[in-house]
Amino acid sequence: MYATVSNCTGVRCSNWRTPRYAVKCPDALNSGLNSGGRRFCAPRCEECVNFAQSTNYCYMRSQKLVPNVNVSNLTFKYRNVQALDRVNFTVYAGDFFAIIGPNGSGKSTLCKVLQGILSSPKNADVLIAGKPAGTISACRLLAYCGDNDHMPRFLTGEEFIHNSARLHSHGEHRIRVSRKEIEETFVQLGMEGRHNEIMETYSHGMLKKTQLAASLLINPLVIIVDETLNGVDIEAQYKIEVELRRFCQEGGTVLMCSHDFAMQSRNANKFLLLDRGRVVVTAPVVELAKEGLSIEDLVRQYIGIPESQINA
Repeated sequence: MYATVSNCTGVRCSNWRTPRYAVKCPDALNSGLNSGGRRFCAPRCEECVNFAQSTNYCYMRSQKLVPNVNVSNLTFKYRNVQALDRVNFTVYAGDFFAIIGPNGSGKSTLCKVLQGILSSPKNADVLIAGKPAGTISACRLLAYCGDNDHMPRFLTGEEFIHNSARLHSHGEHRIRVSRKEIEETFVQLGMEGRHNEIMETYSHGMLKKTQLAASLLINPLVIIVDETLNGVDIEAQYKIEVELRRFCQEGGTVLMCSHDFAMQSRNANKFLLLDRGRVVVTAPVVELAKEGLSIEDLVRQYIGIPESQINA
């Protein structure tokens, strides 16, 4: 299903970043998994990286490949409480998907079903890249960044990332993260040289960035960001947003749950509005812009929350 690239014969460039998919590269030979056991490609020249990123999204749509996330007819109850009611949506590679709604709307339940923490009913389809949620093959394609910083702080940042990689490895699928990859990711997140320090010395923002670094380096297809940026300062938030957008540009998918409408508007290209477990509306953000509306306007229009409460 996935196209991989090796031995690009175009302009040689050592400063490249591996995209999640490289497709129809005119200067490349197809290969299987590379020696690191990674699922994705390793182009050797900058032109091929740019080509893959620019054509990937349209190519995947045209080939009707399996979406990264597909939820169909999902209903979930806690005893007599209807948490989710016939939820349907599809998310493809490259999508930054905002999940919004008031407290109690079903966002957290949805995230737990996607992770397999809660089992989906038999009459529902919840698939990660075509694989049933909760199965080992689906879980290793998924990374989760939660709203807390409960991490083993006796470990260094590097040790935490290696442990995360081991937890996502299974059978022949072994994730290996090099020290160079960790160092480069910490530099991109504004934490140069801090990967060898015990996490007990990290601030809240640094712990959040370390969570994100681990999520990126285990090479997932989908990252769930569930109120992860709560309590994070502006600089750290900016760097995390940049890396999440880059992840999408490389063919990954981000599902972000947040009450920060401004942040959702800055980053998301699609959104889903939940209220009392039901999908109120799901659409591309660009459609809102055409109507001169913001995500805040939409929430106010469909859910009836006063503007004073939204801005509180």
